[in-house]
Amino acid sequence: MAATPTASSWTRNSCNLVQITKGPPAGYPRWSPDSQKIAFVMKEPDGLEEVYTADISDRAAHKLKTNVRESDYPYWSRDGKWIYFLGREGTGHQLFRCPAGGADATLLVESMELTNEIESSDGKLLYFPWYFGDANMMTLALDRAGALPQQVPRIAKIFDQSQWTVVPEGIYFTPQDNPRSICYYDFATKNAREIFKVDKDLAAGMSISPDGRYMLYSQFDENNASIMLFNNFH
Repeated sequence: MAATPTASSWTRNSCNLVQITKGPPAGYPRWSPDSQKIAFVMKEPDGLEEVYTADISDRAAHKLKTNVRESDYPYWSRDGKWIYFLGREGTGHQLFRCPAGGADATLLVESMELTNEIESSDGKLLYFPWYFGDANMMTLALDRAGALPQQVPRIAKIFDQSQWTVVPEGIYFTPQDNPRSICYYDFATKNAREIFKVDKDLAAGMSISPDGRYMLYSQFDENNASIMLFNNFH
């Protein structure tokens, strides 16, 4: 029987687990910038997925009420006032933003192959990989109404939707044509350089510590397949 995922929190100085949700499958938890709330996705009885929020003090899940039929992959704005999410209003995913407390959502980007997004440190731009024909890194100006997505100039196509992250001065990423390389794109010079190579294939995820001293990434240590013989098969 398959396990049912739920959203939980864990305190670093304690091994006590606190369950946030019960019942329907839940996942993709995201901390708010002030660490007082989380946003996550929970499946509805009709099978659709919706974004919920919960305050850590009362651990009660509240549906993010918007005018969008389905919501997924939440991401907080840097100031905690907004929640970005992917919604379905037609064909494929579109990128929306709504107030963190819920209200009508604003359509930001329409695309069939939009994935995760990261806001710039000053909250003025939104970065995201756009798999609409190719893996281009795009940016959207949030302070201009009606702005259209623009390709980040002179940056290579990325290898995977999860193998990139934004810091105040640039973008760390894995290029499509060199999937064992980690590169850095400088916003000031609009040039990229290789930082280091890994000796195994990279897996999902990339993150830089807040002080800029460390990088987290995942890689495949083993990828095995075995041929088995079934005796007395009929």
